[in-house]
Formats: sequence, structure tokens, C-alpha cells
Amino acid sequence: MISSKDWKKSSNYKLLNGNWHFYYVDSVQGRPVDFYKEGFSLKG
Repeated sequence: MISSKDWKKSSNYKLLNGNWHFYYVDSVQGRPVDFYKEGFSLKG
């Protein structure tokens, strides 16, 4: 068990700081295709 002061050392800990990109759509059908693949263009 991890003590409360060592939670950042856990293998389950993931820092999510950084630049995020969002693409808002009205429905899931409007999402960009293959957005999760390497090389996907973020240009609008």
C-alpha cells in the first residue's frame, strides 16, 4: 500500500499537464476519423 505522501511515486500516477487540443462536435458521428493515430493533423 502507498502512503498518502507517496502517491506521485505510484505506477498508476500520470501527470496530465501540457497542451490539450479539443474538437467540439454535436454528435459522435462528427468526430474526426483516426484522431487517435500518430500523425493526425491538428490544423484547423
